[in-house]
Amino acid sequence: MSFKDSLVNLVKKHEELGEKLAGGVTGSTSDYTSNSKEYSNLNPIVELIKGLWDKEKELRELDEIIDSKDGDI
Repeated sequence: MSFKDSLVNLVKKHEELGEKLAGGVTGSTSDYTSNSKEYSNLNPIVELIKGLWDKEKELRELDEIIDSKDGDI
């Protein structure tokens, strides 16, 4: 598994936990507590991953602008 795949899996796990928690307590309270703690622990990591992806997108867009300018010279 690549590093990028690992990041994608972390974000997916975070989203899945969020959906479970949004449904309320459906199983045992210990499961809910465990999911809540894991979700909370993943929050700062997921924020950083999404920030990284935003910067990667911005870099690609800037590269496209530079490439299009090179053709005009």
